[in-house]
Amino acid sequence: MSDIDIFFKTDLTLFFQILSSFISLFLSLSLTKLIIPLLNKYFIDLPKIRGSHYLPKPKAGGIVFLSLSILIFLLNKKFLFLLALPLGIISLIDDFMGLSTKFRLIFQTSIASFFLFLGNNSFIDSNKVFISLILCIFYLIIFVGVINTMNFMDGIDGLVCGSMLIIILTISIRYDISFLPISFSLLGFLVFNWCPAKVFMGEVGSTFLGFLYAAILLSSDTMIKFSEIFLLFFPLFADAFSCRLRMLIKGRNIFKPHKLHLYQRLHQAGLNHSTVSIIYLLATLLLALSLIIFNIYVSYSLAFILLIIGFYLEKKVAIKF
Repeated sequence: MSDIDIFFKTDLTLFFQILSSFISLFLSLSLTKLIIPLLNKYFIDLPKIRGSHYLPKPKAGGIVFLSLSILIFLLNKKFLFLLALPLGIISLIDDFMGLSTKFRLIFQTSIASFFLFLGNNSFIDSNKVFISLILCIFYLIIFVGVINTMNFMDGIDGLVCGSMLIIILTISIRYDISFLPISFSLLGFLVFNWCPAKVFMGEVGSTFLGFLYAAILLSSDTMIKFSEIFLLFFPLFADAFSCRLRMLIKGRNIFKPHKLHLYQRLHQAGLNHSTVSIIYLLATLLLALSLIIFNIYVSYSLAFILLIIGFYLEKKVAIKF
């Protein structure tokens, strides 16, 4: 193939992805607006003592960007990512009637296992069975952990949707342009999910985003790529991990609903949803720009600075743990 052919092929691919992205944005806006009345009838999130909302709101709006993403996976022949569909169906049922934590974890682990063994299974070495088993367990913990972290962090308007919009957009720019339409579908949903939210993404949305991020992360073919994609998730991960660690130390059940995450305690201290979400989105955006403009070493330094800022917010702004 000549250089001219490669140029035109690349140019056409970029044009197709950009066109698909704007179509995805339009469909996301239109379908979310259209589906809200239906969700108001069958998928209502009632205020809870440990929640951050005080009025009933429709949930399961994530079905919109999940459906669009499934179509995008098909168009781009990312068939392994179609495992998000059965996971999404179970999560939608969970939104409708509630499922036990044990069942959800078993199902998530099953989907994660299929993805790892059908996709990036380079960690399996028949000559090193013990090491392969340890790596397998480690990858499964990461996969299921990310899915549930996304769910844990989806507690205030726009936080998870906005953060994942930046993360997927950055991954599209740096690694795989075919994910660009998904980031635009999140942008369309964010219009309705920003404070004051008209709709929540629900389990079906947060579980899918967790699956998507974990799948991209664990498909990394180099440690540098893995590290860069992980750094994008750092603001969400640092909050969720530190909260779970402190709960374990205090002997509390890490799977029970609570209001102990930093973002929740910042809200309880008087910051509104928009302000808290902007703090996390700005941190994620700065990490994304550092990777695009500079390099991973600058990003590591920035992550350390953000950790110090988080510690300051913990001590001086948020209510006590």
